[in-house]
Amino acid sequence: MWTRRELKKRAKVRFKANYWKCVVVAFILLLVSGGLSAAANGKNAKDTADSFEVESVEDVIAEIQEIASQPEFAATIRVTRTVSLVMTALSLLVFGPLQVGCQSFYLKNATGAGDLNDLERGFKPNWLRNVISMFLTSLFLALWFLLFLIPGIIKTYSYRLVPYILADDPNVDALDAITRSRKMMRGHKWDAFVLDLSFLGWGILTILTAGLLGYFYVFPYKDATDAELYLAIKSQNTNL
Repeated sequence: MWTRRELKKRAKVRFKANYWKCVVVAFILLLVSGGLSAAANGKNAKDTADSFEVESVEDVIAEIQEIASQPEFAATIRVTRTVSLVMTALSLLVFGPLQVGCQSFYLKNATGAGDLNDLERGFKPNWLRNVISMFLTSLFLALWFLLFLIPGIIKTYSYRLVPYILADDPNVDALDAITRSRKMMRGHKWDAFVLDLSFLGWGILTILTAGLLGYFYVFPYKDATDAELYLAIKSQNTNL
């Protein structure tokens, strides 16, 4: 059975041995997983909430009607819709496969020296499979979160290994990767959750350093640890 100490020790050694490439890949992985946009949206929402004050519901309705009557409103809606479609297409066709490529790098780095060329594994030879599998994973998680928060969190851990399986096995198909992740994570979800909690202190330090510690140490360290987690669980599921 794997332990947190062993995983983090091996991850730290491999991360430091290939430091700058790990930092670059961790930053790419943060971008494609939406970490930066989520943080920006959270800040913008707070700023808006702090500055937005109305006296009554009637004031709100009046302001909305005034804005909607302006000719710039329709143009803004069109631009917003176009940007939304472009971002959705990028997320589906590029970001998902790129996440698989990043995990391919970390898996290779866990046993040798990962190279930035490993990112191509997300696009060839199984680009379409990776697109479908990552889309289905996101779709299934969204449906689970519609039920309640707790089932959604549990299924997040059930599907946690999908990009690693896609990166590791070129012959697995989209749905099989999801099924295999679910089977592999049986009996490991709680331990994986505790492993994530063990990085909580690093997360606080990342906030205190305005993200710098995260970009240059915590994120690549955590990503390397997650790759070690996959390898450890895989070694215990040789029949899958």
